[in-house]
Amino acid sequence: MDSGPQGRTLAETRARSAVDLPARAGLLARIGLFAVMAVALSVLIGGWVLGLERFLRLRLDFAAMAPSTSVVLFLFSGAALWRSYFPEDQRARLAKRIAAVFAAIVAVVDLGVIFTRVGTGVDALIWPGEPAFHTVSMAPATAFCTLMAAICAWSASRPGHPQWTRWAVIAGTLGLMLSLFALVSYAFDAAALYEVSLFTAMALHTAFAFSLLFISLLLIHPGDGWMAVLLAPDSGSAGARRLLPAVVLIAFVLGLITLAATDRGLFSANFRLSLMTILMIGLLTAAVIRNAAIENATGQRLRKTATDLARALDDRDLLLREVYHRVKNNLQQVNALLMIESNRLTDPKAKEPFMAMGDRIRALSGVHSLLLSSPRPSQLSVKDYLDSLGAGIAASNGAAQRNITIDVDADAHPVDVDFAIPLGLLVNELLSNCVKHAFRDQDSGAIEVRFKVPEEGPVILSVSDDGCGLPDGATGIPGSSAGGLIISGLVGQLGADMDMDGSDGLKVTITIPREKVEAHG
Repeated sequence: MDSGPQGRTLAETRARSAVDLPARAGLLARIGLFAVMAVALSVLIGGWVLGLERFLRLRLDFAAMAPSTSVVLFLFSGAALWRSYFPEDQRARLAKRIAAVFAAIVAVVDLGVIFTRVGTGVDALIWPGEPAFHTVSMAPATAFCTLMAAICAWSASRPGHPQWTRWAVIAGTLGLMLSLFALVSYAFDAAALYEVSLFTAMALHTAFAFSLLFISLLLIHPGDGWMAVLLAPDSGSAGARRLLPAVVLIAFVLGLITLAATDRGLFSANFRLSLMTILMIGLLTAAVIRNAAIENATGQRLRKTATDLARALDDRDLLLREVYHRVKNNLQQVNALLMIESNRLTDPKAKEPFMAMGDRIRALSGVHSLLLSSPRPSQLSVKDYLDSLGAGIAASNGAAQRNITIDVDADAHPVDVDFAIPLGLLVNELLSNCVKHAFRDQDSGAIEVRFKVPEEGPVILSVSDDGCGLPDGATGIPGSSAGGLIISGLVGQLGADMDMDGSDGLKVTITIPREKVEAHG
């Protein structure tokens, strides 16, 4: 675990690198698109306008890039650059759709002309009198790449549609694989590539430009598809970024070595195939084992972290319970001191404030007592708390001797201490007022406490009695002014509304917003 200035510096460096990944991907995408545009413009101007053969084909025995391919590449790279530099608007979306439709039409027409043998390609169809287009045309593989790029462009014009994003990733990946296949085939044997009808007439710089184009299109949206996995800030993605270039380079170099050895007669083509097969198996096996080692190390770190977290949670629970125990003891000591002082008084009226304060302290102490025995020391059950609170008030006020019953009906809803304390103090005040003032002229009485948490809507707390009700002209809770102020303050603290009905006894209904309970439960 990193600690100290050096550890913090390393963590900050990793965090900055993770944040910079999308920006770096965007920069690489723009560089790639500029390169594609440069290739397309050089072929259009240098090759087809100025007639310089080296711009059309990199070697005299290689295929040339057709004008239609140059236009399509320039169109897509320019549209993607425009999208990456300027904010998206309706006109930009329309332009991308037009570009996508245009490119798709060019590709479909080219494929139709080739497969129906009407001509050599779309360029010959547009310029039938130009002799160059009898040998230079858009290859079928190039037309397929153009279709894939058109799907990417159309998808980019439909932001907010996940299904189109998926199609863009699929199309970009297929186009990248096809163009990379042609590019790698040029490195091994261009003549063998031309023997495949799909790649006949596909130029080297066409394969290179389309590879750059699809990589750039995928990098522009680093949060989509497999590129999101590769560019994620997690350790697995960081390992993949380190391994991928090495895997690609090793496979490519091994292929070149076996090809050179075959050309020099060191072994036959069939043995070369067997050698390449076993080398690729070994390379892939090494990658699998390396990935397994990384995952094992990650799993071990996760298990250690989980163990440390569990130990830290146990320590926190122990500390919380110790704090609750000390707070409960301190409150009980304060209550004992109050009782000592009240016992020195002989006037019942003078004792009432001490008794009321003792009930409030017991309400606070009850919270911490229940938290000590709770499975989660940060939460307690409302039912258990109100049952304990009602029994304590009944005992301290001699309710049994006066034939007063307190019935509590509360849902066993878990709440934390921040909600339980104001709730308990509020119920304590309401119950104390009922016991002290509701049954002065009666030999018995009944008090009901209800706390209900419905599936939807606000939480309802009600305290009712069958006593004398509100005196004539009274508008507030009977009893001392301090109790009324405490009740009003606690109702406000809970963000609740209070309603009183004194027609048949007294019923106080408090409506508590659900989020107040859910936020703490």
